[in-house]
Amino acid sequence: MNQIPPKELLDAVSHIIDQLGSASHTPEEIVELIEATGDPEQTIKLLALSSDWESTFAVLHMAYAVLGRCKEAKFVLETLISIYPENPHGYLLLGCLFRGALFNANPPPRDSTASLRNLIETTGKAGEETLNMFKRLDPYAYRALTDREHEQRGEEIRDMLSQVTLEALGYSWDFAYNRAEELFKEAMRLSRDKKTREQAWSAMSSLKMYHKAQRES
Repeated sequence: MNQIPPKELLDAVSHIIDQLGSASHTPEEIVELIEATGDPEQTIKLLALSSDWESTFAVLHMAYAVLGRCKEAKFVLETLISIYPENPHGYLLLGCLFRGALFNANPPPRDSTASLRNLIETTGKAGEETLNMFKRLDPYAYRALTDREHEQRGEEIRDMLSQVTLEALGYSWDFAYNRAEELFKEAMRLSRDKKTREQAWSAMSSLKMYHKAQRES
């Protein structure tokens, strides 16, 4: 596909921003909007410079990830990091992309959360201590264990991202694990608010717990 002139590319980027802000789109439609410009990489870079870059990039990287186009999703987030190196969210989202690929390499049983919750609920004080451990070390897992609606939403997201794999990224298990850990640490270092810091901490904690379980299995 031929590249379009700079002025037309800027107009196309403005059109994409208007489209994404005015209505919901399927992942396929979002990717089609980007690729119709003829220069997806430059389009993504220009979108990162727009005033709506945060909401746009949240939608954009997810669209590529849902379609299993993980290298493009990675490029989206790396672009974000290169332009906003002091913003923790790009690191957090990219870390979650690598973590998702690791989880999908050997996913836990579908009913594992429910089984663990039932075990905790029937073991009295020991169960309470286990629950407190999750609350301290992995707030996300704690919420999944105590909030069934949150657990259901988590399952829906995992289903959406089932095509995020190590093969699609082109990386080994060790590289993806080490990269995810580095990204989560950087997100925590850069975080200026409690919520983002907790999200990064929870993401890294769940990554480490999963890695430990894989080594022991």
